[in-house]
Amino acid sequence: MKALVILVSCLCLCLAEKVRYDGHKVLRLVPVTEDQIETLHIWHNEAHKRGLIFWGEPGLLNQAVDVQFPPEKFAAYRTRLNNLGFQPIVLFDNVQSELDNQEAARVTRQQQTPTLNFFTDYRTAAEIFQWLDQTAANCPAGATCTVTNIGTSWEGRELKVFRISNGPNKRAIWIDSLIHAREWISGATNLYFIDQLVNNYNNAANRAMVDAYDWVFMPIINIDGYQYTFDTDRMWRRTRSDRGDILGCVGCDANRNFDFQWMTIGASDDPCSNTYAGVAPNSEPEVDAVRAYIMQNPSYYGAFITMHSYSQLFLLPYGYTVDFPQDYDEMMRVANLSTNALFNVHGTTYRFDSASVILYPSSGTSRDWAKGVPQIKYVYTFELRDTGNYGFILPPEQIIPSGQETWEAVKRIAQEITFP
Repeated sequence: MKALVILVSCLCLCLAEKVRYDGHKVLRLVPVTEDQIETLHIWHNEAHKRGLIFWGEPGLLNQAVDVQFPPEKFAAYRTRLNNLGFQPIVLFDNVQSELDNQEAARVTRQQQTPTLNFFTDYRTAAEIFQWLDQTAANCPAGATCTVTNIGTSWEGRELKVFRISNGPNKRAIWIDSLIHAREWISGATNLYFIDQLVNNYNNAANRAMVDAYDWVFMPIINIDGYQYTFDTDRMWRRTRSDRGDILGCVGCDANRNFDFQWMTIGASDDPCSNTYAGVAPNSEPEVDAVRAYIMQNPSYYGAFITMHSYSQLFLLPYGYTVDFPQDYDEMMRVANLSTNALFNVHGTTYRFDSASVILYPSSGTSRDWAKGVPQIKYVYTFELRDTGNYGFILPPEQIIPSGQETWEAVKRIAQEITFP
């Protein structure tokens, strides 16, 4: 039966036209009053029926949130914003124009230079998996590189993990990305790390990383959603599980679906919401695959790093509470050194602290789960480039700079973490 569902889904996908965002505007809104923040929370909770797309979630007073408005409703919303006293900043006057420009440039690059450096463009899931296999085949002498299928997505795609090691009896550092489909820079940056460890293994600093730790990467968690961003809707965030919702809404926020403090705060029970937590904890096969894989040997992992975008933040647990972990000071020490190392590459600034302090409340996240269930000591979330000039549609020209600076941050984490 599931095979039939997948076949029908694939057929519908082939017939579907791409979602367009002609005339859609993205405004940056900074709430400075209780009425303003309350309004943003209402709009966020009702975003689907209002036709709004939140590029972030409302958090604290004086904390910016970027919101995409459809053209047919923009005048009415602009009047409402003015009446509330907002002073919006226009980030995009026409989202589709930027998407079209980037797609045209992508096609031109592929036609003119089909063998271009892998990191000069964003890659499809098929291209990424082919590259992982080729990279594993080119594993340097003295090291072992493996690509492992750890499960199957809702639509039947493989969920792959890449691992490099050069010796036994070491802890591992886990790094994942693309749990939110539209955050393309997260996956590209994660792949850059693999490239450094494998294809630049003879670099002394990189070799030292593999001497000290095993490295386990999951470049694409939400593979169905990621493919959907290429085929149909560039702004898609969630998974693609179809539970027969009466309104036809599919998928859930995989980063609200982990079985730790599930649905306690900062998550929705509305199947149409971008923060919908799912029908139950670990209901998404992609989430359950990550859970099962790590829980085979939780003490193996010395650090857990999850890559997201955007806003240039370095987040510690927890999101579900304002209380800090017992080792908060130690985690902050490493965060400070890591973000300094990142800054020293291109001058990119990151703020760092607990997620509930500098972002917004959230529960059922992989970050909180990694700290709370397998009890991995060092757990961090990167919210990568940029701070809103491009947001989720960061140009591919920034892939390599993002990889360069973030890799220095990750190396510093590896150098600083300690265990009893």
